[in-house]
Amino acid sequence: MANIKRERDILHKFLDEFGVEGKVLIDYEVGKEFLEGIPRELLKQYSGLSKILSKKIDAVIIAEKHYIIEVKQRLDMKQLGQLLCYKDLYAEANRINPDFIKCIAVCEHSDPMIEGCFRKRDIDIYICKP
Repeated sequence: MANIKRERDILHKFLDEFGVEGKVLIDYEVGKEFLEGIPRELLKQYSGLSKILSKKIDAVIIAEKHYIIEVKQRLDMKQLGQLLCYKDLYAEANRINPDFIKCIAVCEHSDPMIEGCFRKRDIDIYICKP
């Protein structure tokens, strides 16, 4: 729980520093459309199923582009995978050309070994110093 609170603090610091112009959506859910094909009885029986199948993007900023923000205390490979998947899921769900979606990895500490992996995929890295 402490990690979630810390990541939330990092996110708010980023939003303050980034100077956001546009609509900010925190904990934006994607994947709900996959639940539509599952019978209601099954969803009731397995109440946690919807939480497992839907995914939450830390933040989405809707401005001239759509920005997908994923926050971690330390830049990591999981964050890279999440951003790539979230971009596809968000584009599909909202019928948006992926070219109009920009991914941003936000962290307090970077990892120079994997920074290039993010940049190769046109994902910006924003470091919020503690």
